Amino acid sequence: MWHFLVGTWLGLGGINDMKLVFSPTKSYNGFIPRIPVKPDFLVFHVITRTFYYLLQFGWPFLVFDSSTAFSKRMAFSFGPAMVFSFLFMLNTQVNHLSPSAMDPHRAKTRDWTVHQVITAQNFGDPEGDGVAWWFHFILSGGLNLQMEHHLFPTVNHCHLRAVSVILKDECRRHGIPYNQVSGYIEAMCEYVKHSKNAVSLDGLSETKDTNLSQ
Repeated sequence: MWHFLVGTWLGLGGINDMKLVFSPTKSYNGFIPRIPVKPDFLVFHVITRTFYYLLQFGWPFLVFDSSTAFSKRMAFSFGPAMVFSFLFMLNTQVNHLSPSAMDPHRAKTRDWTVHQVITAQNFGDPEGDGVAWWFHFILSGGLNLQMEHHLFPTVNHCHLRAVSVILKDECRRHGIPYNQVSGYIEAMCEYVKHSKNAVSLDGLSETKDTNLSQ
């Protein structure tokens, strides 16, 4: 839940930046090796990220004159970013933070293709053609087909629906789980379930550590 809230306010890019610079781990989720960050790339990244934040949050203070209310300038500065960040977090975190996508027994694979499938979850039925499908597809910008998006990131999302039919058939043939829920409501329920499971596991781990130390 903390990840969702911070990502909504600061943007997921801010969290990734902190992990990039300060994380001591050498892999993602303990399985995918991290690519070492070269100093010149890090400097370039900091410069471009600084420019982005200045442009994103500073332009209303430059465009509006001093007679404009400070609250209005703040609204134009942070409002669009917060709305976009909320929608982005809503349409990405429910696709990954779920019991099926975070199952440690499934995630133990070093096959990149399989890893993209089993650590994601789609929502909405691409085989349907009603209002519900188009609502999920348009509001998420195609991110509701998360597995297809990860496997083919350069393919325009308008084609992902056709790709999903092929991918689902291939997963069935090879015995690979294809995680899919009906829509936003079920996806959020799975997200909350995963959060509760994570809290329970953290509490159990702390209890074991305390017992071992006594």
